[in-house]
Formats: sequence, structure tokens, C-alpha cells
Amino acid sequence: MELLTHSFTFWGDHGVATWELADVEIGDRLVPQEIFVLIRGGKTQPDLEMKIEVREGIPQCVELVLRARPDGPEIRDKDLAVIRVSDWLEQIVARCSLVRSGSGWGKPVDDRTALADITRIRSGRPRISREHLKKVAEVYRQHFDKQPTTAVARVFGVKHRTAARYVQQARAAGHLPKTNPGKKKA
Repeated sequence: MELLTHSFTFWGDHGVATWELADVEIGDRLVPQEIFVLIRGGKTQPDLEMKIEVREGIPQCVELVLRARPDGPEIRDKDLAVIRVSDWLEQIVARCSLVRSGSGWGKPVDDRTALADITRIRSGRPRISREHLKKVAEVYRQHFDKQPTTAVARVFGVKHRTAARYVQQARAAGHLPKTNPGKKKA
């Protein structure tokens, strides 16, 4: 079975990002599990290879290789100074991502929105898995008649405010029904 690969070029065809269709859902985006990047340097710049991988729901640079060109100079401090790993990673992942549209997935309409989403995903805020949110909803339902958010806080060992955020995220993910202000629903 042959895997379908995708790629795009950037920086005047000096860079190419390639990935296979093995996407991971992160928030409301689909992001490739692995992205391979090659940026060809000029006559006085080295080539750069980067591997981006989604680990624990966060796109990360897991490999970076600088290679002096056969006809160019050695790798110098100034070559390292221009590498912007986080910026490049976020821009590349944003370009590779798909956004939910109706019942399927489509390319992002606004690249700035895609970039903002990827930056937010990588911002360091803890990621809450789908399984975790399902467990939150389960605990909430079990204690619906008496302080369900307090029960979530106790079961998960978090403060009430964090438990309330978990419940809100479980609702947003569709594990609990929407509510009207002042009326709880499970």
C-alpha cells in the first residue's frame, strides 16, 4: 500500500515541507503527525533539515541538521544566529494544517488564523485529552444532584476554578449538553 504524501514549497522554492497523510487532531485542526523540512542554503549558507513531530498533542521540532554545502564554507556562528526554530515550526505546521468545515476538513481560509491557532497550541498551556474530558463528564453526571464541579475538583485533585474549566471544555467538546446561565445540565 502506497502512502499519499503532500508537500509545499516556500522561500522562493528554497524550502520544501513534506508529510504523509497521517494526521493528528489538535483542537479543531488536523495536523500531520510528522513533517520533514528541507531548506536549501545559498552559496554561502548551509542546507537545513528539520523534522517536526506531534508529541502529546503539541507540534515540536525533534531534529535539526545543518549541513555545509559541498561548494560552500563551513557552518559558522552567523548561520546559527538566523535560525528561528519556533517561528518556522509554527508557520510550517499552520500551512500543513486543515481546519474543520461543516462535516469534513478543509484548508484554512485565513493563514493568520491558522498561525494563531498553532501558536496557541504550542503556548505551553497544558493539553487536556479527549479521554480526560470524557472522564470529567462522567464524574460530573455521577454527582449532578450535589455539587458536580466540586466533585470534579476532588476526583482530579485540582482547584474548583480548574474543575469549572474542565467542565466547560467537556461541554465544548460535546461530552455534556449546553446550558443556560444559572441552570446546570448533565
